[in-house]
Amino acid sequence: MPFPIAMAALALGKHGFVEKPLAHTVQEARTLAWVAAPPLGVLGASCRGASQV
Repeated sequence: MPFPIAMAALALGKHGFVEKPLAHTVQEARTLAWVAAPPLGVLGASCRGASQV
């Protein structure tokens, strides 16, 4: 459940990197994207295993 952890980190002014599922609802995802938008913060997301080379 990355959403509450990512929100807590962003509230402390930290940048973050999360893996899927980023959020459980569209509203959570939009809230996280809004809070993480520069200059407020930076948030990266990963979908591990989506591409096999």
